[in-house]
Amino acid sequence: KTAADAVKQNFKMLILTEEGEKVMDPKFGVGIKSYLFENFSYETTNTIKQKIIEKTSLYLPFIKIDDISFNDLEASPNQTIDINELDISIVYQIEPLKLLDKLQLKIV
Repeated sequence: KTAADAVKQNFKMLILTEEGEKVMDPKFGVGIKSYLFENFSYETTNTIKQKIIEKTSLYLPFIKIDDISFNDLEASPNQTIDINELDISIVYQIEPLKLLDKLQLKIV
């Protein structure tokens, strides 16, 4: 694996890990799956964004998040969204490597 691949994997694990799941660090993790059955509103997506930004700055401070988007129907107007599905796209920079990357997750 390259350094960029390792960073992407660590970032993905941070987002997918539930708080309390990591024994020695109970605050580690965003717990994105816990939001799967929420009624999505601006407040819900804003809460998720803030949690991702907060946890990333704490555990992966070398990552700078440029954009976080959810289930973007404007980009694909003919696409239908499953009610029990959360698509998230995060554009980020790995600052020490001067590298821009994108993490896409589909939580079902």
